[in-house]
Amino acid sequence: MSKKIDSNPLFEGQREKSGSVTFDKYSFQYHWALYRVISNHSDQQEYAVIIELHEDVVVSNSLNVDRAKFEFNQVKTNKSPFNTHQLVEIKKGGNSVLGKLIKDVSSKPYVTKIETLNLVTSNKFNLELAKENVELKIIRKEDLSSIQISDLESELKKEIGISDLPENLRFIISDISDSDYQTILIGTIAKLIVYSLALIQMQKAFICF
Repeated sequence: MSKKIDSNPLFEGQREKSGSVTFDKYSFQYHWALYRVISNHSDQQEYAVIIELHEDVVVSNSLNVDRAKFEFNQVKTNKSPFNTHQLVEIKKGGNSVLGKLIKDVSSKPYVTKIETLNLVTSNKFNLELAKENVELKIIRKEDLSSIQISDLESELKKEIGISDLPENLRFIISDISDSDYQTILIGTIAKLIVYSLALIQMQKAFICF
């Protein structure tokens, strides 16, 4: 396998193949991916969105294999905010939520092409931050308190042998909730259509002028 292909996650075998079969179970995940597509399209960015390959949702910032950087997203619907225990609790016969996210990509040849490694939740994160009394929709490693980082790293070292949290790790609160995501998505699509029609009218007016 060539170096170019070897360093691109799109050329590696699929992680699992049950996504299309269990569509209902992953309904929120698919809608979240569609929301990302619409958001990127509205910003007129070049992008590609891949579902159920190596992670729940993989987003590429380019269609060019040489320039492409990737965003790996594990999307969760949780009834209560994720705390430290829920993040590092090892599931029977597998890994913890955080351990699996990091382990799946840590040894891959394309790891340097991953810009962000994201755990996305429809709820919140109950994590200790470096600054008190702040609420963040995106929590980076540097936003966590030293105690919180130490707690997570201690458990990850025991589970998967990794001593440091990845610098590109993100804890993200979804812009759409798991209770009314369909309604929000319909509204977002409607806004995109209105914007696109207005842009077409402006282009026609410019040509006529």
